[in-house]
This record gives sequence, structure tokens and C-alpha cells, in this order.
Amino acid sequence: MSWTIIITLIAVGIVLVLLEIFLIPGFISGVLGMIAIIVGVYQAYKTYGATSGHITLSIAVAFVVLLMILLFRSGTWRRVSLGDSIDSRVNVIEEDKVKKGDTGQVIARLQPAGKAEINGDIYEVHSMTGIIEVGTEVSVSKVEGYRIFVKPLKS
Repeated sequence: MSWTIIITLIAVGIVLVLLEIFLIPGFISGVLGMIAIIVGVYQAYKTYGATSGHITLSIAVAFVVLLMILLFRSGTWRRVSLGDSIDSRVNVIEEDKVKKGDTGQVIARLQPAGKAEINGDIYEVHSMTGIIEVGTEVSVSKVEGYRIFVKPLKS
């Protein structure tokens, strides 16, 4: 087997492993890449002897390590990773602020959860009776921990 084929096998293997790490989640391209690298190094040992095999193995390992270092330092992870953070929070309900019997107005449709303004503050609330449209006056039925349950006021 010629050096051209051995170098091509190792190069294709390295590309497949890098694709596995950075682009294609899964298993197949990484395994195929490792197989290609191993076959390329094995063929160097088999065709050209131990010294050439050692050199080929050393160069392949050094090249993979160098590429990994360059890719990590170049900020590749920042470009392909999700940069958003979740900044929502659970209702923080002070005991004096919301209690059974308080009234408010729905500002985001309750189906069965949504938002309502109660005592001048906006809370995530849960409907006791199903869907409640925006603008409907509601009263607090119960407060359990961080969950507020409401029902529409009868007109």
C-alpha cells in the first residue's frame, strides 16, 4: 500500500472524528473515523515496518492533538453552542401580597396557566375552571406554595 493511500486514510479518519465531535452527534462517523485512522497506521506498520509505523502513529496523534487544541482555542464551541440562558423564575409570593379572595385581571390567556395582574403585581396563575380569556376579572381561589389558582368573577 502506498503512502498516498495511508495518508488519505488517516486524513479521512481525522476529518470524520472531528465531524463527530463538532457537527454530527451520534456514533457512526466517529467509529468510521477511528477505524480509518487505525487501518492507515496499521498499513504503515505492515507495509513499511516498525520504524515507519511509529513515525506515522506519532504524526497522526500529534496532528489530532494539534487540531483539537486549535479548534478549542478558536472559539468553535461558542459558535455552535446555545448561548441563551433561562432567566425565568417561579412566582415569588409574599404571604401578605396574594391571598384567597384577592381579585385581579387576566393579561395572558389562561389555558389553564397564564398571567394575571393581582394587587398591582403580575403572577403566573392557574385556572380552576378551564380557559379564561384576556381581560377577564378573576379572584384567587387558593395559594399553594408558588402556585396561585384563580376562577373568573361572576358578573
